Amino acid sequence: MTQVSKFMILPEVWERIFNTFLESFLFARDKNKLNRYVHSIFSPTERIMFAKRFAACILLSKGQDQRSVARSLRMSLTTISKMNFKLKYEGEGLMPIIEDTLRKQAKEVLKEEIRDIFDLPTKSSLRSPERAKRISDRRKKIERIKEGF
Repeated sequence: MTQVSKFMILPEVWERIFNTFLESFLFARDKNKLNRYVHSIFSPTERIMFAKRFAACILLSKGQDQRSVARSLRMSLTTISKMNFKLKYEGEGLMPIIEDTLRKQAKEVLKEEIRDIFDLPTKSSLRSPERAKRISDRRKKIERIKEGF
């Protein structure tokens, strides 16, 4: 479990430190740079914890019940309940990010469905096993995206 020092710092110092920390994420403009930064600053346990909490928020916002989220992410029901509380009552900072994430997933689903629509058979490929496999793989990918993670 993460521990915080018992030696308190002045509120104005904390404010400066925290603002600098938040701004540091903005400096990592591409995904690779951000990935390296996150791996450098957070421990493996912290990375897992943050990612699972965000995943829980996504799944809860999609309407999944707390018990199924806890089972699928292997998290305690208490943690899932806390995340659900945060979503409902303290989610003003969280919801815009979740909405952006869900919009991105919806775009990916739409892109795959459009590919499926335009994968028109030709006379020779109507019963082609390659085309059937392509269609099957695409439909599985769409289901994976829709289910969440």
